[in-house]
Amino acid sequence: MSADTFVMDTKDESFYECNICLDTAQNAVVSMCGHLFCWPCLYQWILTKPDHTVCPVCKSGVDRSKVIPVYARNDKRQEDPRDKTPPRPTGIWSDYANDLELGLFSYLLFGLFFPYGALSSYLDMDEPLNPAADHGIRDGQNETLLSKFFLYVAIMLIIYMIVI
Repeated sequence: MSADTFVMDTKDESFYECNICLDTAQNAVVSMCGHLFCWPCLYQWILTKPDHTVCPVCKSGVDRSKVIPVYARNDKRQEDPRDKTPPRPTGIWSDYANDLELGLFSYLLFGLFFPYGALSSYLDMDEPLNPAADHGIRDGQNETLLSKFFLYVAIMLIIYMIVI
C-alpha cells in the first residue's frame, strides 16, 4: 500500500460515521466497545430501553457512563456532549372518542356472561411472547407462563366442579 493511497483513505469521512444515523458524527462519543456515535443518536437509543441498554452494533452494555466524548485538537468548544441532551419531542394529544357509554355495568355483565375473556385478561394469558424485542427470553418467563397456565386450568376445574 503506497503512502498516497493511505493519505486518501484517511481523509475519507466514512471512518467518522455514526453507527445509528450513518451520517458524519456530530458531538461524537465512542462506546467502550469502540463504536462511534452521535451523542443525540445514542442518547435517544439509550432512552428507548432504559433497563436493557446495549450497543446497537455489538450488543455490549452501554450507558451514559460507558461512553467517551471525542474531542478534536483544534476544537474551540471543549464541553462534554453528554451534558447536553437533545430536546424531548413534544407529544401529540388527541381526544378519546368513546362511542359506547355503558359505564361499569357493561363490564360487569360481560364478565358474568362471558367469564373466559375476563379471566384470561386477569391472568395475562394473551401476552404475546416476542423474544426479538428482548433479544432473548427473559429469566423465568417460561416458568411464569407455565404457572399461569396451570392456575388457569385449576380455576376452570373448580368452576366445572361447582357447576356440576
